[in-house]
Amino acid sequence: MIAIDYSRIPVAGLAHDLRLYVERHAQPNAFLRALLSNDLRGACTHGDDDCRNKLAELLMFCEAEMPIRCWGTPAIVDRWLSGHFDETAARQPQAA
Repeated sequence: MIAIDYSRIPVAGLAHDLRLYVERHAQPNAFLRALLSNDLRGACTHGDDDCRNKLAELLMFCEAEMPIRCWGTPAIVDRWLSGHFDETAARQPQAA
């Protein structure tokens, strides 16, 4: 089981949806899908004011708590949702 501290999510109501995504591979709403895909434009388009205002905090939560194999690019999210993800695959850190 993946140990994630969902209490660190800075936006009320997202913990349940993120838990379903991580634990049951459930399709997230448009905002979460954009966030998990690292699509900041989409996240800003689909998020409410609270989500947009806390976007940096949400990204920091993903970086600190979310398994690397379930977020970061649209392809990773698609593989996670399909259940066809590579347990050994990891994204390479981006150069600063």
